Amino acid sequence: MWNEEMIIKLFFQKHKKERLLWELSTNKREEALKSLHDLKYVKKEIMHSIPYYTEKYLEKELGKFGNFTNVYYMGLSYTGMLPLKKAIERSREEDEGCIIYCGEGIGYCHTDHEEGAPLAYLLKVKNYRDIEKNYDCTFGTEGIEEWMLHE
Repeated sequence: MWNEEMIIKLFFQKHKKERLLWELSTNKREEALKSLHDLKYVKKEIMHSIPYYTEKYLEKELGKFGNFTNVYYMGLSYTGMLPLKKAIERSREEDEGCIIYCGEGIGYCHTDHEEGAPLAYLLKVKNYRDIEKNYDCTFGTEGIEEWMLHE
């Protein structure tokens, strides 16, 4: 099953991974989640700036990379599996930003911005198979709370 550790290993700079993982497992969790979303530790070479799309258009754009139905969502208000549509809806409610991992090395993130629309990025990792192989990536709705499927 996908989890925070896999997201950190996929998207974040090598010298910050262990520290972020430690902070996420301690009483510094909220602080760590906030630092994830300012994007300063995300690998710059995987970040591709995109407009802050509408929910419907973002779903369409991510769909160009694969048939993603269930994704891993990391935000201050929730971390875990969600249907893609619910993850995108929830992302719009996150003041501090969020990270969505769709699978196959494709992710999305945005961060709060002082003025105007948040800064948004498509994340594309080429060597995702090397990391994903250590996690069970075969699931349907497993890991998604029942109420989230029918909201």
